[in-house]
Amino acid sequence: MQAFSDAVADAEKAFASDFDLPRGKVASITASEPKNYAGLQAVDYFLWALQRFYERGEERYVQLIWPQTVMVEDLDAEPIDPPKRAEPKTGVTYNEKYPLSLATRAGIGNVGAADIG
Repeated sequence: MQAFSDAVADAEKAFASDFDLPRGKVASITASEPKNYAGLQAVDYFLWALQRFYERGEERYVQLIWPQTVMVEDLDAEPIDPPKRAEPKTGVTYNEKYPLSLATRAGIGNVGAADIG
């Protein structure tokens, strides 16, 4: 467990350095199974819905979780207004005003939050 905690701490530091973002609160890691914690079940479903969206292009599960979603940072998406050459790639932030959908990720639409799920 200590090796995993150390790997997460190292990844957080590298992420903060690579994207020039301050490190947030220190993560506390406990091994468990989703069946033992409702919160872990919810996180597991959210991550599964995002996986289906990104790997299979299935939008319906993201639409189901979107009303409970505050923000999704997609560091691999191309920004609508790309940064100048000297600036690092920043990705796209999806939120209530700019919801995550196949259309917005492709940069061809900006449906309102009321149009999602």
